[in-house]
Amino acid sequence: MASRKNRTSKKENWNTYRNWFFAKDIDSTYEELKAKQVDITKPEKQIWGGIMSLVKDQDENSYGLTGDSKE
Repeated sequence: MASRKNRTSKKENWNTYRNWFFAKDIDSTYEELKAKQVDITKPEKQIWGGIMSLVKDQDENSYGLTGDSKE
């Protein structure tokens, strides 16, 4: 499978995503999906305390990923 360029942008508005998924350990989920060449942003701690990441599928649909961190 050819590597895809990461098309997610930090400037994207989190409020535009209607579908959110929860990961018990968002950091290991990120590593697992990245290893499978999924288009995903690195999890970032938000000012309100949550940790979020964005995922895009092969049809350019965007999804939010939120969860807990072991760190």
